[in-house]
Amino acid sequence: MLLGVLLLALAVYLRAPLSNYFFRFPRLTHDLTALRAQAVPVQLDDGWTEYRAVVHSHSELSHDSEVPFPSILAAAKAASVDVVFMTDHCIDKKADFSLQWDGLHDTVRFIRGWELHNGLLIWGLASPATLDCGAPLAETAARVEAAGGLTGFGHTEMPRPYDVTAVSAMEIYNIHTDFLDEKIGRILPQLLINSWRWPELAIREIYNRPEAQLALWDTQNRDRRMSGFAANDAHQNLGLRLEYTGQGGMWLHQSNRKSFTDPQRPIGPVMRWMLERLFGPLTPGRELLHLDLDPYERSLRYVNTHLLAHDNSAEALMDALRSARCYIAFNLLADARGFVFFAEDGPHRATMGENIAWTPTLRLKGEAPLPARWTIIKDGEAIARVESRTLDWPVPAAGHYRVELALLVGDEGWLDWIYANPVRVLSAAH
Repeated sequence: MLLGVLLLALAVYLRAPLSNYFFRFPRLTHDLTALRAQAVPVQLDDGWTEYRAVVHSHSELSHDSEVPFPSILAAAKAASVDVVFMTDHCIDKKADFSLQWDGLHDTVRFIRGWELHNGLLIWGLASPATLDCGAPLAETAARVEAAGGLTGFGHTEMPRPYDVTAVSAMEIYNIHTDFLDEKIGRILPQLLINSWRWPELAIREIYNRPEAQLALWDTQNRDRRMSGFAANDAHQNLGLRLEYTGQGGMWLHQSNRKSFTDPQRPIGPVMRWMLERLFGPLTPGRELLHLDLDPYERSLRYVNTHLLAHDNSAEALMDALRSARCYIAFNLLADARGFVFFAEDGPHRATMGENIAWTPTLRLKGEAPLPARWTIIKDGEAIARVESRTLDWPVPAAGHYRVELALLVGDEGWLDWIYANPVRVLSAAH
């Protein structure tokens, strides 16, 4: 009787992830496959070359990641990533640019960078530059920008000093932040049950539209150009490890090495028998379980910042991010490569991050590889929607214009796909 009640309670608790496993995710997979099959090459040409970037990424140099650079390279290649902007945590309160990979490795460019304790992200200084992570934020930002590097605000769900005008960019979406607002009792069963068969859909369950960050970004762009980018915040530290230690203990810990059990405490005969039945002979140092719910490749594919540059040099790619010549795409839903958005008036054209003067004949133009719903946003306010592969829309007045694209995916409805940086339309007085 008691066992039946317990099983019923467990079934009720797991009803959502089990429903996803058997019903919703198979249907969603079918709908996404059908949608992706509609992709066609974009014909509109903006004159730039597009590079898929991962911005905000950690390696084994960070205290909460254990992924070596060769593994990051393999994950980036598997995710079709062209450039990785590293953001390791400070080591002994120092950001030492000599420690990280830099330059082109195989087909992937690595750009050195660090995440400071005050939320400042810094990139692109030459080795052997070393910065004090405890220095005032404004001082560090000015120093990095003066040296030809790049700065951005990370984790913008936290207060940041936006009056520091030397900072060029800000996160408008962060995977780690999105995960933290989930109730662990809801999301953990989803990941544990569905990551085996439906890994991409399971991790997508963390997504919540970043309303506050988008509104903050729009506010910043009213008075300055603030480039918006997506933070992959890749760690590969959401997982479990079970090891049998040389002291005869069982060490259960997270992939960031945070312990659940004391590895020095020997296990009893019953637990030893159970482990042997499950995993076979116990030898000291043997890893019995290795489970990653956020493998690096999946984090790198979840969302990307697509940069428009003339070449894949570090200078050109950092200039694209600094200048807001970029857009964000949730490529786990569908590949957005080729997306184009600009303002055009006869021979005059301005793409994302650029300026153009308003005239009565100015139009916003764009094209996507899939049919989508375009939302046109002027100075933070949605003013029009168009459902099409293409956009050709008259600009009514000066202002900052950006677009968001959503995909219609079966019963799921409209799902956020692309956030594009704004084109700045200036009045004649400028």
